[in-house]
Amino acid sequence: MVTNGVAVTNGLFTVQMDFGAGVWNGQINWLEIAVETNTGNSFSTLSPRQQITPTPYAIFATTSGNLSGTLPLRNCPQWLSLTAPAAST
Repeated sequence: MVTNGVAVTNGLFTVQMDFGAGVWNGQINWLEIAVETNTGNSFSTLSPRQQITPTPYAIFATTSGNLSGTLPLRNCPQWLSLTAPAAST
């Protein structure tokens, strides 16, 4: 994947990448970046490579997702601190 015309400020840059769904198959993936100047003829590979680790973008517990109605306080864990909203005046 090659991205041209990326602005670099103080050595920092941001790009969006789309590897497609096929690379996320449970195997370990690594990100390797190579850069060149606008007039360069060859890329310089930056190191070390960075492992791409899974990060959830949505968290959902299926057991609580099936809750229908009110959850009694006695069913909540003791460490859960619940407070009622302040009454409006």
